[in-house]
Parts: sequence; C-alpha cells; structure tokens
Amino acid sequence: MKFYENQLFHIYNQGNNRRQIFFTDYNYEYFLWKMRAYLLPFGDLIAWCLMPNHFHWQFYVKRTSVERRFLRGYSDNVEYQRRLARYGEKAMEVDKKATRMADENEAVELNEAIGTLLNAYAKAINKEKGMSGSVFRKNCKAKDGWIDEFVSS
Repeated sequence: MKFYENQLFHIYNQGNNRRQIFFTDYNYEYFLWKMRAYLLPFGDLIAWCLMPNHFHWQFYVKRTSVERRFLRGYSDNVEYQRRLARYGEKAMEVDKKATRMADENEAVELNEAIGTLLNAYAKAINKEKGMSGSVFRKNCKAKDGWIDEFVSS
C-alpha cells in the first residue's frame, strides 16, 4: 500500500479464505484496542466497520511514518489501558524490552504498523482458538478515499 500524508484512505481486509476473524464481543473489543494503539499515531480514524469475516477503515493519514520509540511508548500505554479496563488493579505493566530488537531511533511506516496490528490480533485469536497460521488475507488493501465527483472546491 502506498500512503501519503493529508489524504483519506479506505483500508480493508478479510479473513484468509473468507473465514471468520471475530468470534466474540471481546474479539471485536480487542481489535478496537489494537486499532487505537497502532493507527492513531499516524492519523485519524474517521469511520470503521468490523464484520465477522472482514473490516473496513476510513483513515485520514497525517503522517506516513513515526519514530519507533514514539510508537512503542504510545502502543504500550494503550495496551496498559486495555489491561486496566479488563483486569482492574491486577493489570500488569507492559514490559517487552527483552524481545524488541529493532532500533528505537528508526522510523516505522504506517504499513508496518498495520502489519503489527494484524499480527498481534492473529496471535491472540490463534492462541484463543488453538489454531495456527494466517488469520487475514496476505495483503491488506487501501484505496484513496476521496471520490472526486463528491468533493467540491
């Protein structure tokens, strides 16, 4: 996907082989938390639709890359907020320092962040369902979200 700044995009994907990707209300909620963690550092989520076997986002891209350090801090904070909402005072802080290999000073592209979001969700679903393998189709799709006929000057 080729994203550029100050542009609206329609981003979508579906379950691998059109299979179901959301099974419970909590699956939808978890995916929404991941959307907040990995999309919002790049722009504004204008609208979204989550259906049992696919999703759609209307996303306004403000920036196509952010510093990895910033994204990690932001996503760790959102994850901790998710844990607090779910587990209350028993919530554990996020500690992934030992498993993070990439340089904190390098930039993270929006494409990579979307891949991380989908991968995190897939790992959780595979663990919950005792499955393995791809949950989503290989390539997320994105289209320029403006329809020229409806945009007036």
